[in-house]
Amino acid sequence: MPLNSEERAAAKQYAVNGADFMLIPYQSLREKIINNHPMTSGINEQLKVFLLEGRAVRIAPEMIIKYCDNTLSRNNTWFLNQGDIKVEPAKVQINKGE
Repeated sequence: MPLNSEERAAAKQYAVNGADFMLIPYQSLREKIINNHPMTSGINEQLKVFLLEGRAVRIAPEMIIKYCDNTLSRNNTWFLNQGDIKVEPAKVQINKGE
Protein backbone atom coordinates (compact mmCIF):
# COMPACT_ATOMS: atom_id res chain seq x y z
CA MET A 1 0.00 0.00 0.00
CA PRO A 2 1.39 3.42 -0.82
CA LEU A 3 2.72 5.32 2.17
CA ASN A 4 1.05 8.57 3.20
CA SER A 5 3.13 11.73 3.53
CA GLU A 6 3.83 11.21 7.25
CA GLU A 7 4.92 7.61 6.69
CA ARG A 8 7.12 8.67 3.77
CA ALA A 9 8.87 11.29 5.90
CA ALA A 10 9.50 8.76 8.70
CA ALA A 11 10.64 6.04 6.28
CA LYS A 12 13.03 8.43 4.56
CA GLN A 13 14.55 9.46 7.89
CA TYR A 14 15.04 5.82 8.88
CA ALA A 15 16.58 5.09 5.46
CA VAL A 16 18.96 8.03 5.70
CA ASN A 17 20.08 6.64 9.07
CA GLY A 18 20.77 3.22 7.51
CA ALA A 19 17.76 1.22 8.70
CA ASP A 20 16.90 -2.02 6.90
CA PHE A 21 13.53 -2.37 5.22
CA MET A 22 11.42 -5.36 4.24
CA LEU A 23 8.55 -5.66 1.79
CA ILE A 24 5.89 -8.12 2.89
CA PRO A 25 3.97 -9.03 -0.28
CA TYR A 26 0.20 -8.87 -0.51
CA GLN A 27 -1.71 -11.92 -1.69
CA SER A 28 -2.73 -9.85 -4.72
CA LEU A 29 0.94 -9.64 -5.81
CA ARG A 30 1.24 -13.41 -5.59
CA GLU A 31 -1.88 -13.73 -7.74
CA LYS A 32 -0.44 -11.29 -10.28
CA ILE A 33 2.76 -13.34 -10.49
CA ILE A 34 0.80 -16.56 -10.97
CA ASN A 35 -1.33 -14.92 -13.69
CA ASN A 36 1.72 -13.41 -15.44
CA HIS A 37 0.53 -9.83 -15.02
CA PRO A 38 2.60 -7.62 -17.38
CA MET A 39 4.03 -5.58 -14.48
CA THR A 40 5.58 -8.74 -12.98
CA SER A 41 7.68 -9.48 -16.06
CA GLY A 42 10.60 -7.43 -14.70
CA ILE A 43 10.80 -9.36 -11.42
CA ASN A 44 13.63 -11.90 -11.47
CA GLU A 45 12.66 -15.55 -11.11
CA GLN A 46 14.29 -16.14 -7.70
CA LEU A 47 12.52 -13.11 -6.26
CA LYS A 48 9.23 -14.40 -7.69
CA VAL A 49 9.77 -17.66 -5.79
CA PHE A 50 10.28 -15.79 -2.51
CA LEU A 51 7.21 -13.65 -3.15
CA LEU A 52 5.05 -16.65 -4.04
CA GLU A 53 6.09 -18.22 -0.73
CA GLY A 54 4.91 -15.05 1.02
CA ARG A 55 8.42 -14.32 2.27
CA ALA A 56 9.48 -10.80 3.05
CA VAL A 57 12.20 -9.35 0.83
CA ARG A 58 14.84 -6.83 1.84
CA ILE A 59 14.62 -3.38 0.27
CA ALA A 60 17.75 -1.22 0.09
CA PRO A 61 17.60 2.09 1.99
CA GLU A 62 18.55 3.93 -1.22
CA MET A 63 15.46 2.53 -2.92
CA ILE A 64 13.28 3.68 -0.01
CA ILE A 65 14.74 7.19 -0.21
CA LYS A 66 13.91 7.39 -3.93
CA TYR A 67 10.44 5.98 -3.25
CA CYS A 68 9.84 8.64 -0.58
CA ASP A 69 11.13 11.39 -2.90
CA ASN A 70 8.95 10.14 -5.78
CA THR A 71 12.06 9.62 -7.93
CA LEU A 72 11.94 5.82 -8.06
CA SER A 73 11.16 4.23 -11.43
CA ARG A 74 7.54 3.48 -12.28
CA ASN A 75 8.08 -0.29 -12.15
CA ASN A 76 9.85 -0.24 -8.79
CA THR A 77 7.23 2.12 -7.34
CA TRP A 78 4.52 -0.27 -8.53
CA PHE A 79 6.41 -3.15 -6.90
CA LEU A 80 6.75 -1.39 -3.54
CA ASN A 81 3.03 -0.59 -3.63
CA GLN A 82 2.27 -4.33 -3.78
CA GLY A 83 3.04 -5.01 -0.14
CA ASP A 84 3.63 -3.58 3.30
CA ILE A 85 6.94 -1.79 3.80
CA LYS A 86 8.32 -2.43 7.26
CA VAL A 87 11.41 -1.23 9.07
CA GLU A 88 13.45 -4.06 10.53
CA PRO A 89 13.40 -3.18 14.26
CA ALA A 90 16.85 -4.61 15.03
CA LYS A 91 18.46 -2.02 12.77
CA VAL A 92 16.59 1.09 13.98
CA GLN A 93 18.76 3.49 15.89
CA ILE A 94 17.56 6.69 17.47
CA ASN A 95 20.29 9.16 18.22
CA LYS A 96 19.58 11.17 21.35
CA GLY A 97 21.27 14.48 21.98
CA GLU A 98 23.85 14.41 24.71
